[in-house]
Amino acid sequence: MKLYHSQGMECVVEGHTISEEEWSDDSWQSPGYRAQERRRRELQNQGKPVLQPCTSENARAAVPERQPQVKSRPPRLRRRAPLPRLPQDSIHIVGRPRTPIDLTKVPPWQLHDALLKAASLPDQPPASRDRLRTHPTNNTFTLSVIDSQRAQAYLRVKSITIGAATIELHVYAPPSRRRHTRHHVPCIR
Repeated sequence: MKLYHSQGMECVVEGHTISEEEWSDDSWQSPGYRAQERRRRELQNQGKPVLQPCTSENARAAVPERQPQVKSRPPRLRRRAPLPRLPQDSIHIVGRPRTPIDLTKVPPWQLHDALLKAASLPDQPPASRDRLRTHPTNNTFTLSVIDSQRAQAYLRVKSITIGAATIELHVYAPPSRRRHTRHHVPCIR
């Protein structure tokens, strides 16, 4: 809409002269704004019954009319944060429980301690400790181990004990050719 000039009470819009009342009325609002206002009014009146008089003469009072319930949208689900990255130069060991258990309910330190006990390995200082990552969607855990003897000990684990529960595990090391594949590198012969 282009406003060329205005004189007193009249405005010229794209070559047409309109009055000040027409310029300031609600017909210039966008349809989206009107729909938004209508929805807001419906939500405000949702709890209040609308009274209509009955057509029969025997009715003592007005009967509230049933309105369709306007439901608000459910809240959006928060996107989860990305999983922490594990070191590329280490050996990765993946474990999947065979016993039905949600690994997100088990604290990571408790899972790590149970794996150390089952593998008969001593704990290490925090700087050189094996790193554990639990995947909430797949219900798996990944261990990042630097030493190959420790990796072999973890691969022999068949079950762990957490509290009073014994959890059967399937532990494996994914092939290194899948984990560290480089694409679009020319082959040198």
